Amino acid sequence: MPVPALILAAIRMAAGAEQDALRKAAASREAETNALLGRMSGMPTTSRIAAINTLIAGLKADGIWAKLSGFYDFAAETEQHALLNWTRSIKGTNNGCTFAANAGYRCGTSGTAWIDLGFASGTYLDSLNDVAMGVWTNVAGNASASNLPQMGQAADGSRLLINASTGGNETFRCNDGTNSIARGAQASRNGHRALARRPAATSDKVAFLNGVFSATVTPVAATTLSIANFGLFRNSGTFNAVNDGICFAWVASALSDAEMANLHSRLATYKAEAGIAGA
Repeated sequence: MPVPALILAAIRMAAGAEQDALRKAAASREAETNALLGRMSGMPTTSRIAAINTLIAGLKADGIWAKLSGFYDFAAETEQHALLNWTRSIKGTNNGCTFAANAGYRCGTSGTAWIDLGFASGTYLDSLNDVAMGVWTNVAGNASASNLPQMGQAADGSRLLINASTGGNETFRCNDGTNSIARGAQASRNGHRALARRPAATSDKVAFLNGVFSATVTPVAATTLSIANFGLFRNSGTFNAVNDGICFAWVASALSDAEMANLHSRLATYKAEAGIAGA
């Protein structure tokens, strides 16, 4: 039986109104948000899209977005979303880690699992003496362990590295081959750890915890860029094997103290708005 003309008209009107609403929603968002959504298989929830857009807009306003070589929200709603680099048309690779929606990746205890971010030092905006890197651990596995790699590179003596520790000093490398002390042992490996090397003081490397300066180590000159990809839970041939969990990671050209604080604040707000689990 033919569909009455009035019903067809109503269907077309409803479809048109829906498309109009989608166009208006897209027009109200940052162009970078729409570009990211276009790379996602399946749209995030409305609330997650709003949180993503707020974060991107804030990072742009702070002058941080333009410095990012890469940013990853590993605690996304799907694993495909989690592996996307927000600022480049590349994605990471999961090598044996366990993904949980709205929580992130955990490395397990195999001693071989890691996340390959898909690019190496100097590929985009970071360079030998103009670099920053950060990682947010939101689940601490084993209650007590020392110098566990949270983020590093898959090879080479001179590399970027952030270790976390509840059993000794926390150490880091910043395009050099020296494990320098970032801070003393922490009560928990949870938190947002970051490092930087800045063009104005190339012999200095600087460490931060939760957006707050914790150490300047000098003189430790940068030596060379690692050609190995960035990764979670890996420091060359050493792996994190105590089932820590990570929700965010990023690489950039050098950030100032104020930018480090602003980035941490933006990520903390996004973490709350998106309902990401863990500390």
